[in-house]
This record gives sequence, C-alpha cells and structure tokens, in this order.
Amino acid sequence: MSKLSQSKKLIAGMNGFGRFGLHMLKYWLDRRDKANFDIEYINDPVLTIDQAVEIIKGDEAVNFFQYKFKVEGDNLLISSPHATSNRKIIFTTQGAKKLDEINWVGKPDLVLECSGSHAEYCEEARATFITNRTKHLVISATAPGADKTLVYGYNHKDFNLNTDLVISYGSCTVNAFVPLAEWINKTFGICDADVHVVHNVPGYKLKQSKNQVLYRKECTLEVIAPKLLEFLAAERFLVDYIVCPFTNVSGITFCFGLEKEVKKETFIDSFKQSLKGGDLQGLYGLEKVDVGDSNRYICTPFSTVFTEDNIQMRGNKLYLQGYFDSEASTNRYYDLVDYISKLHLSDKTS
Repeated sequence: MSKLSQSKKLIAGMNGFGRFGLHMLKYWLDRRDKANFDIEYINDPVLTIDQAVEIIKGDEAVNFFQYKFKVEGDNLLISSPHATSNRKIIFTTQGAKKLDEINWVGKPDLVLECSGSHAEYCEEARATFITNRTKHLVISATAPGADKTLVYGYNHKDFNLNTDLVISYGSCTVNAFVPLAEWINKTFGICDADVHVVHNVPGYKLKQSKNQVLYRKECTLEVIAPKLLEFLAAERFLVDYIVCPFTNVSGITFCFGLEKEVKKETFIDSFKQSLKGGDLQGLYGLEKVDVGDSNRYICTPFSTVFTEDNIQMRGNKLYLQGYFDSEASTNRYYDLVDYISKLHLSDKTS
C-alpha cells in the first residue's frame, strides 16, 4: 500500500507567506479535518519563523484567535481547543538562497506557489519544484507559462493528473467573473460584457505609499476570460480596473448584454436557484439589501457577494454590483487544491 493511501491526505508545501499565504493557512486550518491535503512545509523568501508568527497573531483581517502557535526551532506548532495533538509545519526562510536550496524541495506531493514571484515566468519554479515526490505546482496568480488555467466551479474538472503539472488558479477577478458569466450565458445568452473593478490597497502598502491617488491598471481578466469562455470574443469584452487608495473590500460591477430582455425578478429567481443547488452553489453570495458596510465581507467564502437591490435591468443590459475580498480569493484556490488532492487520492487507492 502506498504512503498516500495510508495517510489519506496529500502533503503540501507552500512557498510564500505574504497576504495570500496568510489567508491560505487560515482557510486550510479552519477546514483541515475535511481537507484532502495537509500543509506541512512553508517557505518565505524574507520572513523568519518568528516574524511569521508575529504577523499571524497581529493581523487585523485574518483572525487566528482560536489557534495557539509555538515555535520550536524550524517547527511551527499549531494547536486548537479541540485538537488531540499539535499540527507541525516546518518553516524555512530562503533569504538570498536560490529556490532549489529550499530544504524541503521534492518532499511534498504538491507545492502551493503563493509568493507572487513566479507567475509570469514560472519555468524556474517548474524546474525547481517538480521533482522527486512533488507532482504538481499550483500558482496563486495568472501564469502564462502554466500547463492549464483551472477556475474552480468552471473547468476544474478538466484537470489531468498526468499532463497538468503546473496549474494557474487564475486570479481574484478571473474567479469572480468566469463561473458567473458561464452560467448567465448558458441560462440567458450573452452578447457582450464589461467589468468595472475598484480595487483596494492592503493596509501595509497604503502606509508605505506617498502617492495615494487613483490609477488605472491592466487586469489579467481581460486576457484570460476570452481564452477560457468560447462564447466571449475579446472585442466584445472590456475590463476597467482602477486601484483606489483605501483598505475596504474591493467593489466590482458586471454589465452583461443579453440576447434578449429579461425581467429582474426572473433573473433573481434563476440566480437564487443556482446558488442553492445549481452550478453556482458555494461560489457566490446574494443578500437582500446593501447595508453600506463593505467590510462585513472581509474573508468571505464567496468569490463575490451581490445584493438584490443593486441588480438592475435596462433593456437587455444586466448590471450586477458586488463586493469581493481580493485576498480571500484563496477560497477558490483552496477548493482547487483540495479537488486536485482528492483526485490524486482516488487514483492512488483505485
């Protein structure tokens, strides 16, 4: 019997303990008993293990209050009130070393690349991490060099155990848009689409920056969405992405040109059905009214949260205004990693 089938979980190593890695650790800890993988290794290019613990204990948005952390050498011991034993994570700091000098390279079954440094040029990460026991590298950003971009809730079941070694999960905006657009097109038909994003700035960056002004930025969604969605031609798709110097949850507005006019009530009824037990279940949230407090959606488990009062129909144009915590898009990253792990375990035990 293989080691995988004995443990019933894959072993994961995470490279990068910035904002995304911090969210990922919390999201996994809260679901660790049901997860198909265990995070047993973390590496960060800069942070020491003591600095990482300071961040864990002091972060205002990502709350670890139900967990206790203890440092023993390179071991990060994590306990919770109902746990029978501590969970141990080996934490290394790369410093000025090369990737291939991380001492746990080749030991986990898959690597979670959360540093943000290997998205555009991922061949170094591929050559480094895909070795020995490690079969897959999952990148927490849009990565042109990946074997496949998999968006959970849209095409994650296209994952191939044998050929998809380096995988991109897309991005926060890709995950917010793609499954929703696919469902709307299947249900009502889409002629064109616009996305308008007002993106926040993490608190630490806001404190560091002296140039606190609005500015436009290119968004990977504009390139990736038409490649993933066959019905959406690039010339019929526009993304307006603005970075705003505030720390509230980001805002996003979708405008879909439908094939024909649909009543608002008809759309909402269909949307609710899909959220409750259809294609969009667990991916999006829908509330009755917008109470004006976007920060209530910090660390939301949803890719986007909409409110019924902000859904509008103007002719054949459908407008959906929502909130999304860009850092909390780890929710779909986790789902993707867990699916890949589950598929691996099924393959090993079959």
